[in-house]
Amino acid sequence: MSRTIINKLYDIIVTNKSFLEIPTNYTTSEHFPDYVKQKLDNYYEFLKYNGVGKIVAQILWSEKSHFSFLRRVGIFKDAITGALGYYYEGKVAKAYEKFNGSLDTVVRFKDNTVLTRLEPNSNFYRIRPDSNKTIKHRKENFHIQFDLRHICATQRYSIPGVPSLYLGDSAFICYEEVSEPIYAESFISKYISKTFLDIIEIQTVESFIKQFNNEKRENHLLTHLLRFLLLYPLYVACTVKVLHPKGAFKPEYIVPQLLMQYVSDEEKIRGIKFPSTKIDASNGFSDLITHNYVFPVKCNKKDGFCDFLSSSFELTIPKSFDTLLNGKKTTGSSLYVDTDFYKVENELAKYQVGHVLH
Repeated sequence: MSRTIINKLYDIIVTNKSFLEIPTNYTTSEHFPDYVKQKLDNYYEFLKYNGVGKIVAQILWSEKSHFSFLRRVGIFKDAITGALGYYYEGKVAKAYEKFNGSLDTVVRFKDNTVLTRLEPNSNFYRIRPDSNKTIKHRKENFHIQFDLRHICATQRYSIPGVPSLYLGDSAFICYEEVSEPIYAESFISKYISKTFLDIIEIQTVESFIKQFNNEKRENHLLTHLLRFLLLYPLYVACTVKVLHPKGAFKPEYIVPQLLMQYVSDEEKIRGIKFPSTKIDASNGFSDLITHNYVFPVKCNKKDGFCDFLSSSFELTIPKSFDTLLNGKKTTGSSLYVDTDFYKVENELAKYQVGHVLH
């Protein structure tokens, strides 16, 4: 494998970073399916213009790979726009069939090469706002119990009525995702994974660049590159910002929810890692790239918690920000390590994690 050729692909991505940035916005004058189609068509033309297919062929030592890679991207983008078309026609089953088929036959998630593996002992966080300040037990900061599934509302990555465990990789992103409640009402737990977890990762170009540059195993660099370039149509379709936040129907949720249904159906795929659409990279901290995670339940019960999720994660007893900060707050820092959120994470590290029912 030629590192020089791999660097060519990497340089194309870095040089065109602004073109590849997500999340994206659209306007009231744009029809959502048309907007997504145009974005994905532009991406396909970008690959052709920059000779990405030919570069891939040089790496894989096969001219056939040139047609294979570009053809895979083309079929995948058309499947996404086709699924949106079916959904808008009210043919939800056909939308899922179209989308699901492309994930199996074109992207080939079942081959593992395009999945991200989370290691045991990975850290996560979860905040639950509580104005009554009555949260005391681990079970009160886990996924919605099966007997309360009626309160599982529609979200970007959710199936209505199906509980899921939503986590973040920093206290900051959890705080932003629950709309910045006051500290005294922000109850947070630290989570630790207990096993390997294979997930689908929705990457920003910034997180890809960081991941690529931090990769110590040279034989994995090509995997990172091809995964980003192949899955980019999915990244776009899953991260369009909501145009009508109070709307009953949010077309921006169609593809993420189709993806969630796919993950729920696949036994070995445990969840999705995704960037926030509420936090732009420029509005975060210079030393932090943040992600959310969603892990759908993998069983069906009348009450209680998912056996798989409750055995895959342990968590601390939830504590309020006020308790963890002991009344000492900081303001106005551009570095995450100087913030209240970082201090909260350090304080949580002093508490023991345990099973959700303990």
